[in-house]
Amino acid sequence: MTGYEVTSLVELCRAAGEIAYRYYDDPPQELKQDLSVVTAADRAIEQFLAAEFDRPENGSYLIGEETVGLRDEAYLAAALEAEYCWIVDPIDGTAPYATHFPAWGISIGLMRRGVLSDGAIYLPEQDRLLITENELVWEYRGIRAGQPERRPFEFVAPPLESGRPVGIPQRYAKHGEISFSNQVYVWSCCVASFYYLFQGKLLGYLVFAKLWDIAAAMAMLARSNWCIRSTAGQPYALDWRRGDFRLQPGDAHRWELTSPLAIGATEEIVSYLLANVNLPEKQ
Repeated sequence: MTGYEVTSLVELCRAAGEIAYRYYDDPPQELKQDLSVVTAADRAIEQFLAAEFDRPENGSYLIGEETVGLRDEAYLAAALEAEYCWIVDPIDGTAPYATHFPAWGISIGLMRRGVLSDGAIYLPEQDRLLITENELVWEYRGIRAGQPERRPFEFVAPPLESGRPVGIPQRYAKHGEISFSNQVYVWSCCVASFYYLFQGKLLGYLVFAKLWDIAAAMAMLARSNWCIRSTAGQPYALDWRRGDFRLQPGDAHRWELTSPLAIGATEEIVSYLLANVNLPEKQ
């Protein structure tokens, strides 16, 4: 598959979810070099999606969490400039997945000529899928049950209140300073955090992640009027050439955001988050 076809992507997400469930009760797992967890399911799903997306002879490339380290620099350079570059996280939230905590999902983003343009995120445990189509985000329910319902998805803007929780990444939980009184959720899963953020169940989201963790969700946010700013105060851009990601070969933190992002429905919410957090530059 090269072009962006919603029906095909919905089916690919459903099939990837079924692969995840094959390993769900006994997922062989190991620690990667960065101490994150990887399972056989991660690798099987990425192999399945690579068969669809990794076709450079047709102008279609794949940047996936589990295989990006195997690519040579010529392939990666071509992928970042390609008309179709698929950004895949086969299981976002591998640690929750491995322990049956229902905060994990599959993320497929599309980058076209360096710009994140479209994407799909699927949460099999909730049987919910969000996907972009033209200028809208659509929600599918009941895919796994074989009776999908499709409806336009509406972003819900919550009020700024201390009783609503904030999603934060592991790095803030371990090394950061937070002075707001809101509860914090540290799910180790971007797609779950984004899904509940978009519904207004989270006040905001502080995220420090890699390209494949957020590619699809960022394409969805482009269809909203929500606010995204880095902790340095800069607006986020969907174009990787703007410097939002560390992409230099040899960088130990390659593919990571250059600085954490604060995301919320309004400038007021994002300013509130940024005024109450501090993350040391070195951990």
